[in-house]
Amino acid sequence: MTSSTTGNDLLLRSFARSLRAHNRSPRTVQAYLESAHLLAEYFGGRDLDSLTRGDIEDFLADQLSRHRATTAAGRYRNLQQFYRWAVEEELVEVSPMAGLRPPTVPETPVPVLDESAINRLLGTMAGRGYEDRRDTAIVRLFLDTGMRLSEVAGCSSQTLTLIPT
Repeated sequence: MTSSTTGNDLLLRSFARSLRAHNRSPRTVQAYLESAHLLAEYFGGRDLDSLTRGDIEDFLADQLSRHRATTAAGRYRNLQQFYRWAVEEELVEVSPMAGLRPPTVPETPVPVLDESAINRLLGTMAGRGYEDRRDTAIVRLFLDTGMRLSEVAGCSSQTLTLIPT
């Protein structure tokens, strides 16, 4: 490629076009491109198609030193897709990601409310009015199904029938 910045810009525009042609979400496209841009910046704008496995490991180690392991693992997956595409397009012969393992992400248990805290929470909605019954139903949906806020909020446009307790 010619100059690194121009070469990388052209390369990433082509990658983005391919992602859009494969119907990847705008958010996915943005995440993949951001990771590739960060990698190029880390190496002072060097051509992405000239980087080695050791370069990728250096970048990931830097990411781990400055961000959470989940962020570094996400960058790893994004770059893996970029280099997979580069191999398919015959822009690189072998992916520098070949044989690399993703950063280990330690399990972090989600804090769980104990029975006493749940009872106190439900006690704040013990009234017989509409809002108390609605709020109780929503909290019980969370507790009984494990639904996420966005899933429950998606129901808000529909009419919920509440059964009196």
